[in-house]
Amino acid sequence: MGVIGRWTRAARVPPLPAAPAGGLPAPGEARWEPPDLVAEAILRESLSVSRYPDPTAAALRRALGERLQMDPDHIVCGPGSAELIQHIIEGLGGPGREVVVPHPSFPLYLQAIRTAGARAVPVPLAADGGMDLAGLAAAVTSRTSLVVLCNPNNPTGTALEGDRIRAFLEALPPDVTVLLDEAYWEWTDGYGRDPAGVLAWAARYPQLIVTRTFSKYYALAGLRIGYAVAAEPVVAHLIRAHLHHALISRVAQAAARAALQAEDHYARQAAVVRRERSRLAEGLRRLGLQAFPSQTDFVTVAWPGSGGDFRQEDLPPVQDLGTAGLPGFVRFSVGQPEANSRLLARAEAALGRYKVLALR
Repeated sequence: MGVIGRWTRAARVPPLPAAPAGGLPAPGEARWEPPDLVAEAILRESLSVSRYPDPTAAALRRALGERLQMDPDHIVCGPGSAELIQHIIEGLGGPGREVVVPHPSFPLYLQAIRTAGARAVPVPLAADGGMDLAGLAAAVTSRTSLVVLCNPNNPTGTALEGDRIRAFLEALPPDVTVLLDEAYWEWTDGYGRDPAGVLAWAARYPQLIVTRTFSKYYALAGLRIGYAVAAEPVVAHLIRAHLHHALISRVAQAAARAALQAEDHYARQAAVVRRERSRLAEGLRRLGLQAFPSQTDFVTVAWPGSGGDFRQEDLPPVQDLGTAGLPGFVRFSVGQPEANSRLLARAEAALGRYKVLALR
């Protein structure tokens, strides 16, 4: 076994996945350029890269506090919400502890639980692709230290209303922490009505930690920046301490602050995505396909073939979900209107070929 193999086994993590072939965008990546305000902030801050970044991201936390109408002391910023999630799971997991997770969901949860040495307790999704809250609550035992929720869920795209999450929190023992991953929150219909969402009442539940990201809605995936919100400032401090030297670059912090000032730009793009999401899902259903109700920038569909049926540069990314725990399903990313029309035409043509093959 080589050095890499020994290190991979020692760290209990899988090898890195291959980069997207041919330069095509990966699923989950935004397919548009940042607004001028953000691009200018990136260029301006790039002249200061010889200086270390603020390890506490104080200016960004203040900007988030203003946006979300909360005390910045409750906010922790990190190099992507995935990094924050991993540190939170590793901090609360450990040998002899159990972590309850929906399945299938974001694969990082299971990887982080394994790295922490805890025991994962996966709970199957409901028939509509949403999280089974009753099943998750029933899986909690005296050994449970953490329950992870993904809302909207990745990779099905389904979302729960805040009232159901609140009722779930009240049904759990108070010593069980709930980590709510809201990476796709800004794509939901609810975000347009109330950007804070669950954060408006999260302070009443000291066991709740919410993570969000600038990678999806704000299209800053390449800069790696996300944040966590804890009901108790001391919990936020402990998360920050666990991050150690996982700093956010000066450029990323500046870009995120600028993005919060460009909300009108992002809201216009989100309106297009929500409209096209509905059109894409309805078009796929008209073809006789089962599509989960989505509140994200993708639509997950039962498909007789594979994502390879859609490997074209002029189409939005389509991902096979077999390795994600959903065999027989693919995830259609919502693109621009013209690209979505091509995607529907491609799906119809491919289905026609499968029907012909079935008759032979």
